[in-house]
Formats: sequence, C-alpha cells, structure tokens
Amino acid sequence: MALVEYPMSIIPNSMTLNLRANTKTFQSSFNNSRLTAKFPGKHWEASLSFSNLYPREVAELKSFLWSLDGADGRFYMPLFDNTGAPARGTPVALGPDQTGGLLSTNGWTPNTVVLKRGDYFEINNELKMVTSDVVSSNTGQATFEFTPWLRTAAQTGDAIVTLNPKGMFMLTDDSQGEIDFDPGFGSVSFDVVEAFYV
Repeated sequence: MALVEYPMSIIPNSMTLNLRANTKTFQSSFNNSRLTAKFPGKHWEASLSFSNLYPREVAELKSFLWSLDGADGRFYMPLFDNTGAPARGTPVALGPDQTGGLLSTNGWTPNTVVLKRGDYFEINNELKMVTSDVVSSNTGQATFEFTPWLRTAAQTGDAIVTLNPKGMFMLTDDSQGEIDFDPGFGSVSFDVVEAFYV
C-alpha cells in the first residue's frame, strides 16, 4: 500500500462532499413501522473535478493519481471547502483513551471562540468537523462534540490541527484517474473515500 503526497498546489474547480452514515433500517411487514440502528463507520466521500489544467498541472495530477496504484494507495488531503485558520493557542487532547464524539482539550487561548460550527480539525490523521461553536474556558480548556467519531483513541498531548486539516483518503476504485486532453489543456474528475482501519 502506497502513501502518496497530494499536490496541494492544484485546487479542484468543484467538489461534491458527503459524510456517509452507516445505518440500517428495518420495516415491519405487519404495520410498516420503521426502526433504524446506527453503527460505526461514518466516513467522508468526495468527488473532485478539475478543468482547464495547464500541462504542468496535468503532469502533476497524472503523477499523483497513477502512483496510487488504484484503490491501493493512500493519501492525506483536505476538504477544500474550508481550509481553517491557525489555531488559537496550542491545542492538544486532555485525558487518555478518549473515544466517541466528545473531546476534552486544553492549550487554547482563554475565553475565546476557538472553533465555529462547521469548522474542520485534524487529530491523529483523522479529519473531523465540530457540530457547534467551541468556546474555551478561562484556563484554555474546551470540551466539544464533532463528527465523525474518533476511530483511534486520543491520548493526552495529541495535537489538534486547525489550519489545512487533512484526512486519509483513497480512490473509490481502480478506474479513477482518467484524464481528458483538450488542445493545450486537460481535465479530470475522480472520486475518493476516507480510508481508515478499526
């Protein structure tokens, strides 16, 4: 399995984004009532489209995509709709073995809105989004909710990245990466899904 660097100088012209939940629905054959059950495995999916690429950009994207060896490769990439901002303070996880969708942290600038609802952050190479505004206490601590839940337990001192946070992704299948060439330009679209292990 290859780990390849995404060419950060090339930004997609458009991106379709989804956070895919993992639920099962059961419907009664007697009265049509429905019961849903939620399971682990919520993950990011995205479709990226690039057009009017210059020859140098085409070369970089070809090199990136084709070095992945299809769905076998892994790469760290941001979700380009929100690149975040420098951290307000030096935030880290506070407390061992934190799991789920609630994170205790410290190291923030005191008494500050440190993350806004919908902001991304990265911890241990996992990309998360906060679901409400995060306000630090007078000691720089903050406990907040986010989605998707942690897959690797956060430990005391694990860094929280708020500027250009990234997640680990893979191509959805081996057919991704076909590049169309127009005279002097190129275009490509490909689909990615978050790669993780539990």
